[in-house]
Amino acid sequence: MDAIATHADRHPERAALIEGERRLSWTELRDARNRLAHSLAGLGISPGEHVVLYAHNGLDVLVASAAIRAAGAIPVPMNHRLTADEVAYILENSEAAAVFVGDAFVPMADAVRARSPKVRAWILLGAERRDWAISFDDLVAAGRTEPLELPGGEVFGASTIYTAGTTGKPKGARRRGSDPGTLLPPLTALNVTDPAHVHLVAARSITRPPVASRCMPSSSAAPWSSCPGSTPRRRSPPSSGTAAAARSWRRRS
Repeated sequence: MDAIATHADRHPERAALIEGERRLSWTELRDARNRLAHSLAGLGISPGEHVVLYAHNGLDVLVASAAIRAAGAIPVPMNHRLTADEVAYILENSEAAAVFVGDAFVPMADAVRARSPKVRAWILLGAERRDWAISFDDLVAAGRTEPLELPGGEVFGASTIYTAGTTGKPKGARRRGSDPGTLLPPLTALNVTDPAHVHLVAARSITRPPVASRCMPSSSAAPWSSCPGSTPRRRSPPSSGTAAAARSWRRRS
């Protein structure tokens, strides 16, 4: 199941991506993705190869990520706070075949190019132009709008995220792709596919949030009470009780 194409068929003019004043409808997103996927294949990018995304979040980055998957390749978003040595390491370790580069990172890309011989194509996402790189806009314009036929049939893509490397070198963690069609039956059974419904999901925090951000009665176990219209108050120590209770109060305070 091609989720982008499905939305384009059902809601062709509805906005799919919005960035400031820029908008892409589902039809425009599908066509831009397909065009870029054809151009990536024309550059020799093969299914299963890695393509790095080295740019700030933005509309074109999302188009590029979708196109990489449509070409059967694997997007690798790269941390934009890395040093030159770290960038060169990830490009080498991932065996990146191509790199999409945002304007802010063109100088860094230029600095590590000589150390990244496996990269066959450097693609510039913004307004910057270099003689060693290809323009994202030119690739989109040169492609075709029909879906790219991949050997072996439809590929649902994946992604690779590099760890921070706090215990050694960063490691690439692969997240497998999946067919959205296989998810629909269980989601329908849970009644979460009705377009009129809104579902909010909150992840459980593993650390306690700042106390000042909570609203709670002064009898709470937290050391401060901070509610709208009230003055934060320090909890009073227990007036009586065991020594253990007093120690417990001191730890919570």
